[in-house]
Amino acid sequence: PTAAPTPKYQPPPQQQREGSESSDDEEEEEEEEEPTQAAPPSAPKKRPPPQQIDEEEEEGASEEEAPPKLAPKQAPEGVKTKTKKPAVFSRIWSTDDDVRILEALAVHQKQHGTLPQSDALVDALAGKLDNRAYGPKELKVKVGTLKRRYHALSKRSELLSKEHDRQVLDLSKTVWGGDKSTAAAASVKTTANGHKRKSFEEMCELYPYLAEDVKELMVENPGMFKSDFGKMDHEKARVMNEKIKRQRVAQMKLGLRRHDLIREVTKTIIDLVD
Repeated sequence: PTAAPTPKYQPPPQQQREGSESSDDEEEEEEEEEPTQAAPPSAPKKRPPPQQIDEEEEEGASEEEAPPKLAPKQAPEGVKTKTKKPAVFSRIWSTDDDVRILEALAVHQKQHGTLPQSDALVDALAGKLDNRAYGPKELKVKVGTLKRRYHALSKRSELLSKEHDRQVLDLSKTVWGGDKSTAAAASVKTTANGHKRKSFEEMCELYPYLAEDVKELMVENPGMFKSDFGKMDHEKARVMNEKIKRQRVAQMKLGLRRHDLIREVTKTIIDLVD
């Protein structure tokens, strides 16, 4: 017997293949579509808001940092205030000017018994100072400064190291060293109105020339004048003290002239003898 022929109908496998192919195609399409479906997660790449926030933060930071910009405006003002403090006396008056002013004061006090007025001092120092731009007012202030400096230097217990300070101190002593009589004269009103008495020793220290005459009177009249000398009005005592001083200076000058005259006469006679 012959074998029965196998049926030639085989479409199902083709369908399976087609189905498999279609399924493969669908899987490929799905695989191809999956990347397209995975694309949406890339959407969050848009970040304009953070940039805006950063810009706003930078703007805010710049706005917050804006106030310190005022500091440079204040700095020049501070510098200007510093430059407005020049050392006036160190630039205007030299150390030689200090000495010349004190010398002029000492000479005037020696000749007249009192310190000169500002106008008289200006005339006495005309053309002698290094400083040219000054007047009576500026010179008066300078004299006051020198007086305060004298009191400050005289209070020091140690020796002065600078020669200029020593020279200024010595000259100042001749000018203001006898200020006790001036201070007593300034307190005339209080002593006269309050009837305050000075001791004999205090009067001798304040008015030495007048005290010498009083002592001569005491030698001639023992026991007198000593207790009453302190009752004298201080202004009157100051005036009398200055008069006696000028009189003695005049007597000394007269004695020098007489001595010169005697020497001239003696020389003339000796020439005749020879």
